[in-house]
Order: sequence, then structure tokens, then C-alpha cells
Amino acid sequence: MNKDAVIEMKLVSKGFYMLVAEATPPNAEYTLGHYMEFLKKVVEPMVTSAEFTEVSDTVINDFSAKQFEMSGTLGRVETEFFITGLEHDGMFYQLTAWTGKTKYAEAKPVFDGILETITFGS
Repeated sequence: MNKDAVIEMKLVSKGFYMLVAEATPPNAEYTLGHYMEFLKKVVEPMVTSAEFTEVSDTVINDFSAKQFEMSGTLGRVETEFFITGLEHDGMFYQLTAWTGKTKYAEAKPVFDGILETITFGS
């Protein structure tokens, strides 16, 4: 398991993976947008020839969220990443999903379906 993950999911037979990490904002002015741009800078060196989409706004289960996609080579595998950020009760949640480039079209609806199940306990 990834040491920073609070949840890690694997559909090994398909090669689909997702992890959830949480982070505390450093101050009250640090927004989810700042966090997502920070994540881009953190993950870029981990992937060769990284390419990113712009961070976009979305809503997941009534939660405001931000997302971007990244592609590149991880090890020797061409990989597609789908990174979502949520904010809840003063915490940021990073949901990172990934699979091989050739499987992304099949994986994306699965990743979206998982995101639609997100709830937070009281």
C-alpha cells in the first residue's frame, strides 16, 4: 500500500488502480485550486514525458471538486492518470486513479462510478 494512502483500491484483473490520500491545508487561504496545482508539480517528476490537462471544476455527489488528467510513462508503461480533489471539513482529499494508456477508455467510466459513491460520515 502507498504510505500516504488512506484507501487503496485495485481491480488487478483489469489493471485499474485508485488511491485516496488526505492532506491538511497549510492555512485558511490555501484553496483546493492551490492544492491541485501543487499536486501537478509533485507528480510531474514521477512520470516521464508527463502531459496534463487543465484543472477543471466539477461536482461529485454534491461536493465541489477539481480534476485533471495526466499521461506519461511510469517505469516502462504508458500510463493515464485521473486525479480528483475534494474538500470536506477543512481537509483535502486526493483521489488518484490510473491504468495503462490502452485501457483508459474502459477504465474511465469505472473510475467515474467509484467517485459517484463518495460520501463522508458525520
